[in-house]
Amino acid sequence: MIAYPTIDTGGVASPGLWVDRAAVQRNIDQMIEDVGGTEQIDRLRPHMKTHKMGEVISMQVASGIVKCKAATPMEVLVAARNGISDVLLAQQPVGEKIEWLGELIETFPGTRFGTIVDHIEGLEAISRV
Repeated sequence: MIAYPTIDTGGVASPGLWVDRAAVQRNIDQMIEDVGGTEQIDRLRPHMKTHKMGEVISMQVASGIVKCKAATPMEVLVAARNGISDVLLAQQPVGEKIEWLGELIETFPGTRFGTIVDHIEGLEAISRV
């Protein structure tokens, strides 16, 4: 059984989100160790769906992780705003989301954006933008 530390939550509205930064950092460090250390860190592309938090992205970037996967437009935006230099959108954008992706590319020129596609027509539409 894991013994969790007692945390004084006085002053935090309930319900509320409480994040243990030390535990998050331990998890980041463990990810890096699991892929073979900092010399293999380029193999990491954590998915944002597990946390959806700019603060966690910033902690990952500070640890040398510069890639991530994202599923939603907001996740992609949060990743780019918080220093991720290589974002993979894990679903094919269609319609207005293609235009939105083009705007992100212009807004964050230091970030590489990629996406998956499942049909040549989708690829052609994305390429035009």
